Parts: sequence; structure tokens; C-alpha cells
Amino acid sequence: MANAQLSNPSEIARETLRVLATRRLPPTPENSHQIYAEISGSTAPAAASPESVLAKIAEGFPRHGGEQSRVAAQLERAAADRDWKRFQLVLQKFLSEEAAVPPPASWSPLLSELFRHWQAAHLNLSPEKKREQFERALGAEGDADDLFPRLQALARNWAQEPLRRADEAASPAAPPRPQAPPVAPGQIEAIRELLAFTFESAVAANHLADPEIDRDTQALLETIRAADSADTLVKLKARLRNFWFKLEIRRGDDAEVQETLRRLLHLLIENIAELVGDEQWLKGQITLIRQVLEAPLDMRALEEAEKKLKDIIFKQGVLKKSLADARLALKTMLAAFIDRLSEMSTTAGGYHDKIAHCAEKIAKADDLTQLEGVLGEVMSATRDVQTAMLRSRDELQATRKRVEETEHKVAELEAELQQLSNRMQEDALTGALNRRGLDNAFEREAARADRRRSGMCVALLDIDNFKKLNDTYGHQTGDEALVHLTQLVQRNIRPHDVLARYGGEEFVILLPDTNIDEASVVLTRLQRELTKEYFLHGQEKLLITFSAGVAVRQPAETQAQVMERSDKALYAAKAAGKNRVNIAD
Repeated sequence: MANAQLSNPSEIARETLRVLATRRLPPTPENSHQIYAEISGSTAPAAASPESVLAKIAEGFPRHGGEQSRVAAQLERAAADRDWKRFQLVLQKFLSEEAAVPPPASWSPLLSELFRHWQAAHLNLSPEKKREQFERALGAEGDADDLFPRLQALARNWAQEPLRRADEAASPAAPPRPQAPPVAPGQIEAIRELLAFTFESAVAANHLADPEIDRDTQALLETIRAADSADTLVKLKARLRNFWFKLEIRRGDDAEVQETLRRLLHLLIENIAELVGDEQWLKGQITLIRQVLEAPLDMRALEEAEKKLKDIIFKQGVLKKSLADARLALKTMLAAFIDRLSEMSTTAGGYHDKIAHCAEKIAKADDLTQLEGVLGEVMSATRDVQTAMLRSRDELQATRKRVEETEHKVAELEAELQQLSNRMQEDALTGALNRRGLDNAFEREAARADRRRSGMCVALLDIDNFKKLNDTYGHQTGDEALVHLTQLVQRNIRPHDVLARYGGEEFVILLPDTNIDEASVVLTRLQRELTKEYFLHGQEKLLITFSAGVAVRQPAETQAQVMERSDKALYAAKAAGKNRVNIAD
């Protein structure tokens, strides 16, 4: 509320201090600014605190890829915990890695350079030889992503070739000429094909299911192939630039669509999980789909999940049919049992009627001779009932045996279904436990540790420079490195220790009955063994190292809490230098 009596800044400041004391508010910059604005009648917005600015940075961090989504989640956790030191480490690591990534390919300068060198008259390069080198670069093994560096290398090689004497004045150092040099016959056709092929390859590498993009692509290709002069091709530069800009926008839209579809599918899976209840044989499939949705979308991971689901769904289908047959047989035997009970009841009822009839005759008999026939009837009825009862007993015993056998078969089939579902707790690539398997193992070992009042350590491992390894040698080599690390760790830990893949290049080791010093020794030994046993890429020996953070679980501490402490220790180890082990506070 503005105070009309106060206009001097010094008076307003004194009044601000008085109001803060009256309201018992701490004299923070935010509170002081708010009270000052109330007294002076200022409408200026409150100054944002550093914490709120950093929290907004974490909230608005881009999430266009797996690495960005992971970093954004880490920043949000650090901001929520007000752990600004960790916030700084995460952001610094991401920015340093991003700075090392080469800029995206820019086709326009490359094509301009190729056209210029194609038109130039080199001393040792004829048009036929240039065509041969160009076709060899296009036909080299590799995917579309490798095309840009191959053509870039070709342009550099042509730039190093000497020009003919008549063309020396047309070198890049000479003043520009008003007109382009004349193009030799046949060169325009070759340049058109070069540009068309390069354009098609680049679009294929970034293809989107968009009719408008397809129409623009065809229109540009028709224009390129219809060009009859070098000037016409050069004028396409602006259209090409606009096309690539539009393509980039469409790619951003597709990322948003994928994220929305992911959320919808996640809601559907959660609903199915609620509906199936205790059907254990379905939980493995649901867990697998959850893990795929929670991780960054990756084509290889999706294909691997699809393959695993198809295999397990087929096997479960066979087992489900056998299980259904067994349950049907059980129902049939139960119906037969009920029929036999009904028959026994009918037989017993008839026997009761005969005995009542004989009792009536005995009551009316005047001498013993009249009782002889009655006694025969009683004995005959008793033998009939005895025979029926014995037959029913034998049939019921046989039915009971079949029921027990069928129940045993049902139990075996259900156990086999559960085993198939449990296989989905393993990471498809490395064979270590996945996130679901880790959750179950942690719950089991934590309960055991609390029950026995023993210690358990949790170590979080992260392969050093894994992104650089992937970029340099390819994702296949990166996958092989993950398998190499998994196998080495499994050979060097105890049978009751637990290894799980936490995500990407991160692994978790659960060390039951282990104190923090022993856990540190175990991790240091693993690092030493890893440096001894080189990872082979072809004939090349590659040194792989990892950094680790380890924490001892406190009594009743949850998995999220101890993992958070291990994560902080890991980032401290990364910040101190690679191939380190750091103990959590």
C-alpha cells in the first residue's frame, strides 16, 4: 500500500526497515524490494533471485535428444535440492562436451566450393578424372551421414591441385571477375547430377513424412535437373537455404509429436498395469515398455524391445494355451466329481426308501417266516449300496489324482510364464540387470540388510569419454565397450554382488555386507583390472576407464536417496579428473 506522505528515498528506506521489523520478515533482497514497492507505490517487478533464475534455466532446458533430456533432469533435481554446486558441475560438463561437438554440416558452402573447383581448369585433373573421383566418393561404404565429410575431403584435395597457367589469374587471391568463366561442354550436366544426387542424399538423411516437404523436394530436383547454365544453379542457393530452414523447423515439430505420443502411450500402459492386477506373467512386458518410454527414443533400443516382445509373446502364447487346456480339464473333472456325488446321493436315497419299506414289513409281520423275505431284501439293497459306494470311491480317488496332477501342471506352466516375464528384467545388450531388475534387487538386499543390521554399499559407475568413443568409432564399438565392461566387472565381483545397467554408459553395483572402505577397494581394483585388460577394436587396443561414486546405505534409506548421494559423489569424481573413485558424504 503506497504511503502518500513519503517521497524521499531515505524516508522510504527507513519505513521499509520498520515494516520488515513489524512483520517479522527476514531482510532478504526479495522482501526488502517488495516492501519498498508497497510504500513507494512502485509497480516495478520484483527482482528475480539467483535461485529462481537457475530454476527457470533448468525448467526451460532443451530436451530434443537423449543427452539433453538426461542433463535437464539432473539440473531440475539439483535445483529442487538447491544444490548449486552440483548444478554448476552438470552444466559445465554439458557445455564442455557440446563445445567439442563439430558444427552441423552446412551444404551450401560445400556445394559452392565443389562447383568452383569443378569449373576450374586444373593442371593434373581432367573433367573425366574429377567425375571418377566424385563417383568414387559417392560410392564409398558408409551411411548418408558420412557423405558430407567425404565430399568435404574431395573439395580440399581439389583445392590443393595446381591450376593451369591461363587460370592462375582466376585464383581465389585475384580480384573477382564480373562474369563466371565459361563452362566446358558436358560439365553442366555433370554438375547438375552432382547437385541433384547430393541434395537427394541429404534429404534422405533427414527424411520426414511430410507431403509439403516432399513436394518442395521434387520441385527443387526438377529445377536442378532443368538448369542449363552455371548461373541458374548458383541462383538456387537462396531456395536451398529456405528449404533447409523449413526442414529444420519440421524436425523440431516431429520431436514434439514424438514426445506427446510417448506421454499418451505411457498413460495407456499405466492403465493396463492397473487392470491386470496380480497377473505376474504380464508385468515383465509392461516393465519393458515403461523402460523404453522413460529412456530417450533410440531406434536400436526400439527394435531390440520389439524383438524381445515378439519372442516372449510367442512363447507365452504357447504356454497360455497349455494352461487354458489344463484349467479346462480341471473344470471337467470337477463337473464329473459333482455328478458322482449326485449319483451317490440318488443311490443312498433309494437305499433309504428300501430300508423304510422293509421296516414297515417287519412291523406288520406276525411270525418269523414272514421275515425271511424281508431280510433278503435288506441284504440285497445293502450289497447294491456297497457296490455303488466302492465304485464311486474308486472313481473319486482317480479324479482326485488327476486333479492333483493337473494342479501341478498349472503351477508349472504359471512358473514358466513368470520365468519368461522375469527375463525382461535383464538388459538386452549387456546381460546385466536393467532398471526393473535393479529395483527388485535393491528392495531385496535392503530388506536383508535392515533385518541383519549389516551394511550395504551402492556404487554408481560412468564410463569416461564415452561420447567421444561413440563419435570416433561408432555406436557398434560403443556397445561392444559396454559389454566388455560388464563382463569384466562380473568376473571380478562376488556371486552375491549385483550389477545393473542404470542407463546409457552408467552402471550400478550393489555390494551387500560391505563397508565403505571395502567398497572403495573393490572399485579401485576394478579400475586396475580394466586398464590391464585392453578393449580391442579390430587390431587397435583402446583404453577404457570409468569414474565412480560410492555411498553406504543408511538404515531405512530409500533407493532414490542413496542413489542421489552416489550420483553426487560420481560428479565430484568427474570434476576432479577421470578414472577416480569418490566416497559420498
